[in-house]
Amino acid sequence: MNVTKEDIQRFVDAAIPGSKIQVGENLHLRTSSSGRITYSARYTDQNQKRREKTLGGHGEITLTKAKLKALELKEAKPENIIRRKTFEDIYKLLLQEKKDELEKEVISQKTYDTYVRNKKRITTLLKMGIDQVTTMDIKQCLNECKNKPSLCNKVLSLIQQVFSLAYSLRLIEFDPTYRLSPKKDAGGAENIKTRSLSVEEIEIAFDYLGRYASRKVYLCCALLLVFGCRKNELIRAKKSAFDLEKGIWTTKQKKHKKRINEREIKGQPAEVPMEPEVVAMVKEMMALSKRSDYLVSATRMPFTTPISTATINNTLDRMFEMSDIPIDRFHPHDLRRTTVSVMRDVLDIDHDVVEKMQGHSLGKVQQHYKRELLDQRRVAQRKLLDLIGVYILD
Repeated sequence: MNVTKEDIQRFVDAAIPGSKIQVGENLHLRTSSSGRITYSARYTDQNQKRREKTLGGHGEITLTKAKLKALELKEAKPENIIRRKTFEDIYKLLLQEKKDELEKEVISQKTYDTYVRNKKRITTLLKMGIDQVTTMDIKQCLNECKNKPSLCNKVLSLIQQVFSLAYSLRLIEFDPTYRLSPKKDAGGAENIKTRSLSVEEIEIAFDYLGRYASRKVYLCCALLLVFGCRKNELIRAKKSAFDLEKGIWTTKQKKHKKRINEREIKGQPAEVPMEPEVVAMVKEMMALSKRSDYLVSATRMPFTTPISTATINNTLDRMFEMSDIPIDRFHPHDLRRTTVSVMRDVLDIDHDVVEKMQGHSLGKVQQHYKRELLDQRRVAQRKLLDLIGVYILD
């Protein structure tokens, strides 16, 4: 049920007697004739009759707790009684919270997908009672994916969030993940990647990409290097976001990794400049994407969807396996680091301009005085193209 806190607040402020709003699968918020606002749940009793039960007043219990009580009523049948308050029940509540955060643009689609995808890593815990799971059960679950350190750390984080929610709802008296840490019990400390390409390596890399990559992947890598953006920002971008006449790509602050706390600028459009050579690459990419709304369409059916996040990685892996390219392996995100290193170390471009090109916020003072630095970023992109354009444009 896609109901936001703002929708609920508007309903509460209106307080129309006899009105109601659905806030969950079987959960409603009602206003009585006397003006009292309460949560009520619909359920089926043992005689297969539909019933409704008041769970508590608005402000007396939280929406999350009301959803949990509604879930208990829905599954409170003789054959399902053993499933009440299981690990899976709390996981579903956590997932609903994350979905609400996704709709409010607090988290990205990629982050939400991680919570959904990692469910298959905790199958041994799902059917267990939330108050029955022990630290040993969790460590056994983590051992199954310990060969993938990054994944193992994400699974531990998911389990910790489930128990944190259960503890806040007073469903457990002790959190079994309290003394578990990623460094000792999961995948360990993750190595921070620092790979970036030199100007000479850029020439070699794009020479080999021209031979081993499709035109679409080649253009993706070139645009990633010029824009200095993240891979997902580019492949999820829609054609309508590109103004080819003005040379502007309009993206959103909500997609940036570092969220802006000031309400007046949160979620405002962010403009990315495009020099004529970049506009030409975008035009060619649009032509390759044909009828798709996305700038970079999928390489397989259905072609209207964006390209897979793994396509560029797989192409680079294949290039290094099949060729004798004389440089160290690199990944798509390394192109973003390359943009930063070339601009700072080779072109000596101002730090704040580079930060804005990366989509980072500058902090309250700088953000107020320097705004978007659009003209300076356009000049910086021009300098970058003058340096490496001969290697990536053909």
